[in-house]
Amino acid sequence: MGKTATIILAAGQGTRFGGDTPKQFLRLNGKALWRLSLEAFLPFSDEIVVVTDENHLEMVSKEGDGFFVTPGGKSRAESVLFGLRFLNTLPDKPETVLIHDAARCLVTPEIIEACLRKARESGAAITAVPATDTVKTVDRPAGAEGDFPVITDTPDRRFLYQAQTPQGFAFDLILSAYEKADEDGGLPSLTDDASAVERFTDHPVLVTPGSPENIKVTRPLDLQFAESILRFRILR
Repeated sequence: MGKTATIILAAGQGTRFGGDTPKQFLRLNGKALWRLSLEAFLPFSDEIVVVTDENHLEMVSKEGDGFFVTPGGKSRAESVLFGLRFLNTLPDKPETVLIHDAARCLVTPEIIEACLRKARESGAAITAVPATDTVKTVDRPAGAEGDFPVITDTPDRRFLYQAQTPQGFAFDLILSAYEKADEDGGLPSLTDDASAVERFTDHPVLVTPGSPENIKVTRPLDLQFAESILRFRILR
């Protein structure tokens, strides 16, 4: 079995969270969110690269051995591409790569293992959960009253899933998809990694089980929710 690498994305500015500290550097249970995510992937990874912004490169690098650190880009997609390019420079390139948002710091071994297993088997798999809310597609037609959008459709919820991370791929597949996206000017439109494979290859992407507890800390309330989840895990 070939090597597995993990990219931990910790380069965002956390504008939706607010405050002076990017969310991935906030602390939960005494540790930074990015560090909690990194530790979750250690048992599954031959190599880990943390992608972070220029202002935090030195701080992250000083956190310890056992992982690489490389600068991120102006967007999530660009940061993923930079992480993939870094892995491509290693003498022994990985066969499989997992990509994970640092702010999803409550990911469990079961979630990681399921995604990794399917990624190895099929070449592309993501963690996701079925949508529980009714979702509407909308439009803002000319002359619409005020700034209120108008509903155009109600998709069948049975076919809707909410994507999470990790997302796992054959390394050559995801690198090629991201490079094609970059050449095509499509990086800004990529909201997750599966979308690169969907748009720039014909390779199918499988879905493995996520969890409602695998939240992404995006706003201050999410951090309180994460603390509650940790307390619940200790008690159960």
